[in-house]
This record gives sequence, structure tokens and C-alpha cells, in this order.
Amino acid sequence: MKKRNFRSPPLFYVAQWKNGKWILMANEPVLRPAAVRLVASAWKDGNLARIKAADSVKKAA
Repeated sequence: MKKRNFRSPPLFYVAQWKNGKWILMANEPVLRPAAVRLVASAWKDGNLARIKAADSVKKAA
């Protein structure tokens, strides 16, 4: 019997450029649809926002 490799869904951090520095919009990583909503809310406020993969953030830390 083959063992299946179940992957967890990809998670993302969202950073917002506010008052001259990057600030995380959520303390925990979120799924892609929630990340897109956070970016849209930042843009409505007139701020830049970026989505970063949680895996790449872990490797950098």
C-alpha cells in the first residue's frame, strides 16, 4: 500500500507599507483568498501591500 503525501494548503503573510515601514497585517499566516482581501483593504486605504509565502519567511528567519 502506498503512503499518500498530503500537503497542507499554502499559507501567506501580508505586509503593508505604512508610515515608512513594512508592518504585518496579520500575526499568523493566512490562506490566499484572505491574503488577497487584506491587500485590497490596504489599497483602499492608499497603502502598498505585499503577499509573501510563509515558507520563504520561515527560511529567512
